[in-house]
Amino acid sequence: MNKLKIGLTLLVIIIASILTIFITDSSKVFSILNLILYVSGVVSFIGLLHGLIKGIITSEHENWEPNRTDLIFALCTVLGLIIPALSA
Repeated sequence: MNKLKIGLTLLVIIIASILTIFITDSSKVFSILNLILYVSGVVSFIGLLHGLIKGIITSEHENWEPNRTDLIFALCTVLGLIIPALSA
């Protein structure tokens, strides 16, 4: 179920990012897409921070490496926060 949530989140962010880049005519649609991207970017950033903090705390004496979920959250954060800022 966790993979499904992450996959759907990533899909929504990618679709909203693409639509934000190509739809600039209607200001209402554009602002709704930007809002979706900002909210999903913030949620992804919180998920990324949670994963990083949990990974660092649980592996005190081991070499910690980010897992796939952390990398997906990082990608979602970039797509959700950077693209709306560039397109605004």
